Amino acid sequence: GVIPSRLAIVFGTEAVGCSAELFAACDKKVYLPLVGFADSLNLSVATALCVFQLFCLAPDAVGDMSEEERHELRQRFYTKLA
Repeated sequence: GVIPSRLAIVFGTEAVGCSAELFAACDKKVYLPLVGFADSLNLSVATALCVFQLFCLAPDAVGDMSEEERHELRQRFYTKLA
Protein backbone atom coordinates (compact mmCIF):
# COMPACT_ATOMS: atom_id res chain seq x y z
CA GLY A 1 0.00 0.00 0.00
CA VAL A 2 0.81 3.65 0.08
CA ILE A 3 1.53 3.56 3.81
CA PRO A 4 4.17 1.09 5.06
CA SER A 5 3.06 -1.54 7.56
CA ARG A 6 5.50 -0.14 10.13
CA LEU A 7 5.59 3.62 10.40
CA ALA A 8 6.93 6.03 12.98
CA ILE A 9 6.05 9.68 12.65
CA VAL A 10 8.34 11.98 14.59
CA PHE A 11 7.68 15.62 15.34
CA GLY A 12 10.21 17.89 16.95
CA THR A 13 9.43 20.57 19.47
CA GLU A 14 8.10 23.87 18.24
CA ALA A 15 11.19 25.69 19.45
CA VAL A 16 14.08 23.54 18.21
CA GLY A 17 12.70 20.67 16.14
CA CYS A 18 14.05 17.17 16.71
CA SER A 19 17.55 16.10 17.64
CA ALA A 20 20.22 15.79 14.95
CA GLU A 21 20.48 12.06 15.74
CA LEU A 22 16.76 11.50 15.24
CA PHE A 23 16.71 13.65 12.13
CA ALA A 24 19.59 11.64 10.62
CA ALA A 25 17.80 8.35 11.38
CA CYS A 26 14.69 9.29 9.37
CA ASP A 27 14.12 7.59 6.03
CA LYS A 28 11.85 10.40 4.83
CA LYS A 29 11.42 13.98 5.91
CA VAL A 30 8.28 16.02 5.32
CA TYR A 31 7.97 19.78 5.35
CA LEU A 32 4.67 21.61 5.50
CA PRO A 33 4.71 24.67 3.25
CA LEU A 34 3.46 27.90 4.75
CA VAL A 35 1.61 30.59 2.86
CA GLY A 36 1.00 34.06 4.18
CA PHE A 37 2.45 35.65 7.28
CA ALA A 38 2.90 32.60 9.50
CA ASP A 39 6.46 31.62 10.38
CA SER A 40 5.50 28.23 11.77
CA LEU A 41 2.60 25.98 12.70
CA ASN A 42 1.66 24.98 16.20
CA LEU A 43 2.89 21.42 16.77
CA SER A 44 -0.63 20.10 17.35
CA VAL A 45 -1.81 21.67 14.09
CA ALA A 46 1.12 20.21 12.13
CA THR A 47 0.47 16.80 13.68
CA ALA A 48 -3.23 16.95 12.85
CA LEU A 49 -2.50 17.87 9.23
CA CYS A 50 -0.07 14.97 8.82
CA VAL A 51 -2.30 12.39 10.49
CA PHE A 52 -5.30 13.59 8.50
CA GLN A 53 -3.35 13.17 5.27
CA LEU A 54 -2.30 9.66 6.29
CA PHE A 55 -5.92 8.66 6.80
CA CYS A 56 -6.85 10.21 3.46
CA LEU A 57 -4.20 8.04 1.81
CA ALA A 58 -5.18 4.91 3.74
CA PRO A 59 -8.65 5.27 5.29
CA ASP A 60 -8.62 1.72 6.61
CA ALA A 61 -5.30 2.14 8.42
CA VAL A 62 -5.45 1.12 12.05
CA GLY A 63 -2.77 0.19 14.52
CA ASP A 64 -2.38 -3.34 15.77
CA MET A 65 -0.91 -2.48 19.16
CA SER A 66 -2.62 -4.28 22.03
CA GLU A 67 -4.05 -2.34 24.95
CA GLU A 68 -1.27 -3.81 27.11
CA GLU A 69 1.40 -2.56 24.68
CA ARG A 70 -0.22 0.88 24.64
CA HIS A 71 -0.27 1.00 28.42
CA GLU A 72 3.41 0.04 28.63
CA LEU A 73 4.37 2.62 26.01
CA ARG A 74 2.43 5.33 27.84
CA GLN A 75 4.09 4.43 31.15
CA ARG A 76 7.57 4.60 29.62
CA PHE A 77 6.76 7.89 27.85
CA TYR A 78 5.05 9.59 30.78
CA THR A 79 7.99 8.95 33.12
CA LYS A 80 10.25 10.84 30.70
CA LEU A 81 7.99 13.89 30.79
CA ALA A 82 8.50 14.49 34.50
